[in-house]
Amino acid sequence: MAPSVASGGKLVLSPARRVAVVGAGVSGLVAAAELGKRGFDVTIYEVDHEVGGMLAPVKFAGMALDRGSHRLHTEARQSLAAVGVDASLQRRPRRGRLLLGGRAIRYPLRPVELALGLGLSGILQTACHVARSGLRDLSSKT
Repeated sequence: MAPSVASGGKLVLSPARRVAVVGAGVSGLVAAAELGKRGFDVTIYEVDHEVGGMLAPVKFAGMALDRGSHRLHTEARQSLAAVGVDASLQRRPRRGRLLLGGRAIRYPLRPVELALGLGLSGILQTACHVARSGLRDLSSKT
């Protein structure tokens, strides 16, 4: 909504006719498509020479390489399909690793591997920190 002054000097919000979307990644493309459906005149600005943002491949030595692991919510498929993105996403097992104390441990974290990564001194330091600062119930509104 763009502000405009109506008669009598009152500020009134009226729909803007033109909208700029910065970035032609997935979020920018979906936002532009949704705004277009609602009747807005949308202009997309993108610094790269192709669309896709972090999902666009990187060209290296004549090959198209993926930038790495990306996680998209399955709920996004319909919006992605609406902007022409192939919504038949591949499911891959998670093989992420974190380097902790010189040891690569799987992510999502597993308690035993986390303990091994922290080592005895790390476990003791964590326990002392929790004991000093106490635990708070984050689910209650304070």
